[in-house]
Amino acid sequence: MKPNLDLEFIRKIEFMEFVDGKQRIQELINTDLVRQGFSIIDDGKSFSFHVAALKNPMFNRILVYQDVSEAYLTEKIGFYQNQNTKPRIEIPDELISDKLRQFLTSSGFSDSGQIDVYYSEKLDSFKDQKNDRIRIQKIGDKESDLFLDVFVKSNEIPESAWPNIKSLFAHWIDLPNRANFLLFEDSIPVASCCAVFCGEYGALSGVSTIPEKRGQGYQKYMIQKRIEYLKSQGVTSVVSMPNANTISSNNYEKMGFDRIYQKSVWAY
Repeated sequence: MKPNLDLEFIRKIEFMEFVDGKQRIQELINTDLVRQGFSIIDDGKSFSFHVAALKNPMFNRILVYQDVSEAYLTEKIGFYQNQNTKPRIEIPDELISDKLRQFLTSSGFSDSGQIDVYYSEKLDSFKDQKNDRIRIQKIGDKESDLFLDVFVKSNEIPESAWPNIKSLFAHWIDLPNRANFLLFEDSIPVASCCAVFCGEYGALSGVSTIPEKRGQGYQKYMIQKRIEYLKSQGVTSVVSMPNANTISSNNYEKMGFDRIYQKSVWAY
């Protein structure tokens, strides 16, 4: 573990993922999809979400932030299995041993990739870059349809599934402590992103760009716009968790964020 990276700090960073997921789930509780069979837990060793009606691993996650035993994970996994769901487990590399890797493998999980955790307290160093063709707007209810259109197109979701996905995600548009943005190129919406904040901490998440517009440097504008917004909300440090070895992780590296740790993603 890095000298300045203690377990309490890891907990604070992972807490932003927890806040994001917790807000989304709480907003969905009153929908037809999530009227029952959900839990949101911080037990002192991990943050976890469980939504029985949603089989997507993003709604059934265990975010580990302390050293944990095989017995602890066995109990956690058993809870999800009893609910007929399969969890996704995220563990910082600093906290995972060869023995724990062997346990997860023997339990049916596989190492499905890594997440880079980027962090910065130098928020004043991110200067807004101008481009006359690009406009980024924080959205409200009136733009929710545009935001959801960009989301489904960017994630290449089959058109037959759009109504259900849009119905589900519509509840995320106006969550407290969360802001959603659209990036317009020549007045056409081509990308979307989100920012979450809780006290002094902020998180950048949910970047989606329609396929034909990827690789054009939009993310740096979205990073800058969200940091500007988070500063206005009293945030003094920002975290983001892109998949490792991607264009997104490279962008954070280039923009001066520090990669403070990596975590492994374990899934069935």
